[in-house]
Amino acid sequence: MSIVVCFATEGLYEKASKRLARSLNRLNIRYDIDIIPDRPKTHSRQWTSNTHYRSTYLLEKFEQYPDESLLSLDADAVVYANPLPKLESLKCDIAIHKFNKGLVRKKWRGKYEPLPGTLWLNPTGRTMRFLRVWRELASNPLSKGDRFCCARAIRKVKLKVIDPGPKFTFIHDTMRIAYPRLRPIIEHMQLSRRCLKNELRGRNRI
Repeated sequence: MSIVVCFATEGLYEKASKRLARSLNRLNIRYDIDIIPDRPKTHSRQWTSNTHYRSTYLLEKFEQYPDESLLSLDADAVVYANPLPKLESLKCDIAIHKFNKGLVRKKWRGKYEPLPGTLWLNPTGRTMRFLRVWRELASNPLSKGDRFCCARAIRKVKLKVIDPGPKFTFIHDTMRIAYPRLRPIIEHMQLSRRCLKNELRGRNRI
């Protein structure tokens, strides 16, 4: 069995998660969305501290659902078609899309970035080691953003990783440049940009 999991901080992400929930309800997909307060400020920005909770959250969800696969989504995602049949057929520890940044800017040619906004995890020992390494990297107050810690953890742990393709992690603006004719299964609205602007303006609730 499998379940969609997501956490959202109070405020803008909480509001966005309601749209995600509606999209999952339309498709009759089982999910567990947790609304939480801001995390303790361990990094330079509150938003960064909140995002670094992801690896800890996923370990907690595996304790709650020990024999199930998890589809972790960002709270600002929208699901248009059921992704579970495809993801459940993959023989892997995790599935994550590695975006070819060179499709957007030529100077980034050859650079690929794992995007954990959509992250499929099977309950294997290697997956658990990956999450624990990710959590350790994220605990460093000098660490970069959540996706960078995720990418480093993938490199450190011998995982079987499959890329399900851009349809499953479709960034609403940049990927329309890279894939103008692609119809997404899961689309991400990049609420982070608005939240970071709010934080810079001194608004605490993001």
